[in-house]
Amino acid sequence: MATRSVSMVHADERNRSLARADRQGNIIANLGFVRRIGYPNPAGIYALKPQHTAIWGAMQSLGQLIAMVLVNPVSDRLGRKYTLYLLWLVLLGVRTFLVYCRCAEVSQSLLLETFVINWQMWAGAKILAGFGVGAIQSTLPVYITEWAPTNIRGAMVLAYGIWNSKPIYLQSF
Repeated sequence: MATRSVSMVHADERNRSLARADRQGNIIANLGFVRRIGYPNPAGIYALKPQHTAIWGAMQSLGQLIAMVLVNPVSDRLGRKYTLYLLWLVLLGVRTFLVYCRCAEVSQSLLLETFVINWQMWAGAKILAGFGVGAIQSTLPVYITEWAPTNIRGAMVLAYGIWNSKPIYLQSF
């Protein structure tokens, strides 16, 4: 009897940890996403292919790496402020291109992840999202340290770090 109640406690803890994992923004736990992007298995249940999820896991990091390598020389040449303006224009250009050629059903590139219709579009959206994050991560902290007054410079960089990690913290609830 004691063994049974201990195993029930462990099962309850496992279920709670799985529920916490689902609330951490993991899109592959979303059944609507799985039905839209996944493929039916022989039993007729939609599932995601493991190779696709592996690719998605790497795409955002790849986009960040590409941006950090490519944006730094531009940032050094143009300056941080003008690089941030240039990044805004690039995003505007991507939006205009998508609308003009009707390559996607969206009018803003930032909504691409919302309206994907296949796994390749999701992978492309993850690269674009990673590129944006990498460009900001390689430009904004340096811009802050260059322009912040000496007496509050550390606090400004710390505030940037806190605002970057705050959404991750809030997702855990």
